Amino acid sequence: MDILTRSDATARAQQVSNVRIATTVDVSDQSQKDDFGVSSTLTFDATGNDVFVDAHATLITRVVLNGREVSNDELSKMVADHRVYLTGLVNGENVVEIEGRFPYSNAGVGLHRFEDPTDGQVFLYTQFEPFEAHRMYPCFDQPDLKIRWDLTVNAPAGWEVISNSEHIARPDQDSATQMPGAGEWRFAQTPPISPYITALIAGPYVKVTDKHGDIDLGIYCRPSLAKHLDADEIFEITKAGLDWFAKAFAQPYPFGKYDQLFCPQFNFGAMENPGAVTFTERYIFRNAVTDAMRAQRANTILHEMAHMWFGDLVTMQWWDDLWLNESFATFIASTALAEATRFGALSWSEFALGEKAWAYAEDQLPTTHPISTDASDTHIVMANFDGITYAKGSSVVKQLFSWVGREAFFSGLATYFETYAWQNANLKQFLAELEKTSGRDLQTWADAWLLTTGPDLLEVKEGGRVIARTQGLAEREHQILIGLFDQADDGQLIAREPVSVEITGEGFTFDEAYWDAHPTPALVVPNDQDLTYARVYLDTAGVAAVTEHLHTIEDQVTRAVVWGSLWQMTRDGVLPVHTFIKIIEHNLPFEADVNTQNRVMAQAITAAERFLDGDVSSEARRQLCRLATVQMEKAEPGSDQMLNWATLRIDARRDVPWLTGIVQGDEQIPGIELTGDLRWRAVKALAAMGLIDADGLRAERDRDPNDAGKIAFEGALALLPTAKAKEAAFTRGMDTSLPLHYRREILNNFWDVLPEVADGLVDPWLDQWTTLLPEIWKDSSAEASLQLTEAVYPGPVVDQRVVDRAAAALDALELPASAQRALKEGIDNTTRALGVRAAQPKA
Repeated sequence: MDILTRSDATARAQQVSNVRIATTVDVSDQSQKDDFGVSSTLTFDATGNDVFVDAHATLITRVVLNGREVSNDELSKMVADHRVYLTGLVNGENVVEIEGRFPYSNAGVGLHRFEDPTDGQVFLYTQFEPFEAHRMYPCFDQPDLKIRWDLTVNAPAGWEVISNSEHIARPDQDSATQMPGAGEWRFAQTPPISPYITALIAGPYVKVTDKHGDIDLGIYCRPSLAKHLDADEIFEITKAGLDWFAKAFAQPYPFGKYDQLFCPQFNFGAMENPGAVTFTERYIFRNAVTDAMRAQRANTILHEMAHMWFGDLVTMQWWDDLWLNESFATFIASTALAEATRFGALSWSEFALGEKAWAYAEDQLPTTHPISTDASDTHIVMANFDGITYAKGSSVVKQLFSWVGREAFFSGLATYFETYAWQNANLKQFLAELEKTSGRDLQTWADAWLLTTGPDLLEVKEGGRVIARTQGLAEREHQILIGLFDQADDGQLIAREPVSVEITGEGFTFDEAYWDAHPTPALVVPNDQDLTYARVYLDTAGVAAVTEHLHTIEDQVTRAVVWGSLWQMTRDGVLPVHTFIKIIEHNLPFEADVNTQNRVMAQAITAAERFLDGDVSSEARRQLCRLATVQMEKAEPGSDQMLNWATLRIDARRDVPWLTGIVQGDEQIPGIELTGDLRWRAVKALAAMGLIDADGLRAERDRDPNDAGKIAFEGALALLPTAKAKEAAFTRGMDTSLPLHYRREILNNFWDVLPEVADGLVDPWLDQWTTLLPEIWKDSSAEASLQLTEAVYPGPVVDQRVVDRAAAALDALELPASAQRALKEGIDNTTRALGVRAAQPKA
């Protein structure tokens, strides 16, 4: 399995500099589905006699070093472990030509090959982060060896070929079709960029073009999805973002054109390849979605755009600073979303309920790590694409923004980009620029926030007089607003002027003079406006105040902070699940923020399914189903609220007649067509309940022949509550010939069994799944192996046997560190669910 250690990368960076790579990729013969031809010429300066080139090839056929053709005997000795070991280098400029065959991928890394089941057309795209560029072409695959890249591609007729820079030559167009003919595409040389953000996307993609100033804009997708592409909204967000970032960073967009490409079977949300940003096709909406989902897509567009400056123009030295790359982009995208788009405050309610909830959950795991972590090799890097790197890191950057102030923050960024443009930089250099503009000592801040683990807890005590701080491992300073609310005779919660304080030590105590001048508030909200990173517990009086009147709080972000606190208390076993659901019943119907509504609904389902068991769990889902049914009758047809309540009614998996009726067409969701992913959501609910069989699922697959439909079909088959269906699903989930997306969908759904339908159905597999782990990690990429390990873990099964089997596997099996981490996190999540169940009050 491919791996690069930091020590090897550091040693190589000391030997190699001034890298230029000219690559020719030949994908013209699509009857060859396994691999493709590549020729790369690497020109670089060297100090020392030897160095290795990364090259994950099926076969290296030719090497020429400084004009000397390497013999076959020499070649067999110099190629090993997906590397080409070069010896006999000269001090100064060296030129090496490497030719070979490289494998297509079905796991979303390297050069991924996809055949559209609707029309048989082939589509290619690359995904190289963190250490996958050498799966397509020979290179020095590390971020601090930036390259100037010349790319040439030989492609079939009718294809579009896209890379980081503009075309400088392309095949003549066929006059009849106006599509490019077969032949050679050549691209302008890139400025210095890291190999992991080089890109190639090719196939008969449909494109839509526009222009913003002197920047050419393009959006690409498969023809079978083109009817769903809402290019106008994507261009609108793109243009607003380009303007906002150029002004905020005092630096115009640095990469010429700006293409955005929606790619099939893409593993993540998106990837920041300069000039050729790739996205998951989930952001092409095949059915009605709420504004919250559109805001999420806009946020992702802006996140990747932020990387054009922070990550692409100035790049981390090594993956230790991955957090800074991703945390910054996450925070600044939310800022841009709030200030430059129509979504406004929706951005910060999502940050409070989405990013923060993810961060708090992962920071309580035994595998939590400092934000600035030790990434000794690329396997560990892959595991660090997590809630600490993205969500906790961005929360801490938001706290830093509040601490140093807006003007100092953006002034420091401007000098950072100017000083390190087209280079690599590290955390120390970033903080140095902010220290100059803010006048603050940021090393102390960094030690407290970046090098420690665990979230602090801010707790309301003594009738609101004290905000107690449960300390983590450091004396962190919290710049917070304390929200204080009085309750009117009609129950409405009315805000007083918030109190701004810096919390250090054990917490904050109000001066008695404050209470002499003010009555005791009905509700105290530490961290109002979500300025710092800390979990929040309300006191008993606060919970009582919000039980029926949370929705009367005027400020959208404050409501999100309170909802987030209630969820933390529920998943920590402090607030009973039935109280959480009661608060939902009284308040969620009046919640105007569709994102908050959507997030809380998902938490309610999780609470009912994981934190309750047996008949109590079933009744809680029935309770949520009744609430959704009543609110659907009140919601405006076609509205976001209608879609949210219908989705909750589906996910509760209790209303058999209605679910059957909407799938068969006898019932309707007023104003909303049941298509695409929404329809599959309902079909899967029926499958889990045993109310549709395999033939019925095949009929659903036939009506939705797109790849998304085929993947959903595989997941639905895995949900069927019969021993025969589970046996087939488990076998198919381990079939390495299937694309990663199919296998992950199958395994994610395999363990999901409703106890009232088929309790104990998956018990026979509880002894088997751990034996498959060594095979999962044998030959796959780190990314694929990690995703499959997470999928094969029996997450939906809240049972001590799961914990025992996983713990035994950790002791008995020799697994990579990232696989061990995934198992430890699974164990902790199962143990937490068992603990919360045990903490529920007895009826």
